[in-house]
Amino acid sequence: MFEAGLYGKRGESHKIVRRVSPERLPYTCSPEFAVYAWVMQRKANVIGQNVAKFRYQRNWTQDELVAKLQLLGCYMTRDILANIETQRRIVTDIQVRFFAEVFGISLAELFPVLRRNDTQTMWLTEQRAKLRSGQS
Repeated sequence: MFEAGLYGKRGESHKIVRRVSPERLPYTCSPEFAVYAWVMQRKANVIGQNVAKFRYQRNWTQDELVAKLQLLGCYMTRDILANIETQRRIVTDIQVRFFAEVFGISLAELFPVLRRNDTQTMWLTEQRAKLRSGQS
């Protein structure tokens, strides 16, 4: 079993771990690369959680959102939307534009806000580094 992990989900700082069985990995790549590819795919979809949030705020079902997207000319199925919301599918730039249009928001609102390290967190990180290196 190989483990892939990401940190942070919906503002929390905990580790998400997925166990990948070697039998389920593609034969064309090493297990380490397959885990890396899975992690990178998750990072390639940063708007999935916000799509779900905006849909919930409007009390729309996935089928209702899919119907609205299709009326705008965006090819979408409920399965595709579910995979986008759970970050199992990469979102194309055209789909991002359609999501912004159907929700009536700017493109920037779809993307998560980047958080900067506060002073206390930076100080704790420096203290841990000093302890590991043996400094006082």
